[in-house]
Amino acid sequence: MIARPTWKSTAAPHLMAGKSVGVVGLGQIGGSIVKRLSRYQPQITVLGTDIDSAIAKRVRRYCRWCVSLDEIVEQSDILVLAVHVPRILDLLPLVASKASGRTRRSRLLVTDTGTIKDPVVQLARCHRTAFDFVGTHPLAGSHRPGWDGSHGNLFDGCTTIYCADRPTRNSRLIRELILLLGAKPLRMQAAEHDDYIGLTIGLPHLLAYSAQGLSRDLNVPPAVKGRSWASLTRIAASDPAMVTGFLHTNANAVTSAAHQLRRHLDRLVAALKDPADKKLEALLREWRRDPVG
Repeated sequence: MIARPTWKSTAAPHLMAGKSVGVVGLGQIGGSIVKRLSRYQPQITVLGTDIDSAIAKRVRRYCRWCVSLDEIVEQSDILVLAVHVPRILDLLPLVASKASGRTRRSRLLVTDTGTIKDPVVQLARCHRTAFDFVGTHPLAGSHRPGWDGSHGNLFDGCTTIYCADRPTRNSRLIRELILLLGAKPLRMQAAEHDDYIGLTIGLPHLLAYSAQGLSRDLNVPPAVKGRSWASLTRIAASDPAMVTGFLHTNANAVTSAAHQLRRHLDRLVAALKDPADKKLEALLREWRRDPVG
């Protein structure tokens, strides 16, 4: 069941006040989280770590740098895993192991920002004795990766899905975190989320990369690639490792969406054969996007 998206400006932390938020992975999404949350210091303590320790000096303006996963797990009340989906799946058992030995009195709440939710939620349930978990997926960002692609307003007005069966204190904490980031919270079941994402994110990436590959095979001159082509292939500039991760993890839903798209394309191609019957125009009118939608 999908809850209605809600968005009410959160001027200051309430449930989050006094919490420490640790962010693992300071790329575009994680970097944007720490930049935004830094506005609420000292009410919220912001911690960060990344596999690339060379960025430590750059991020200290926004958060306290942690040199290891051990340190950030120990010092966080809420831990955000802002890395690729396969890496999230690798990290959850490590976080569980380290969370079991925490000296901090509060129970650790873990969330993630991965594109695919159900496998992450299922694995997190295996570690429920070590930490609580509420997964999220911000529908924000672009093909520009890394810390340089992050900014504090990245999530403004964008929907962020959080996966919770029902409202709980943990889900309310994550909902407030989403509002503090400037986003619109939307509660949804993890499996349902992944089915939709196979169509709305997985399929567009298949299309963009396929079109880009076709243009190279046909040696299409750049001069004849207009704005329509640029719109179609924009996300083919995304990080292949990231895209591969969420496509493989959600392969069934993406494959189903691709098969359904093929049937729609076949109908359009068949309608091209006879201009007199106006089938093509009828289909285009039926499927036309609302210009303001």
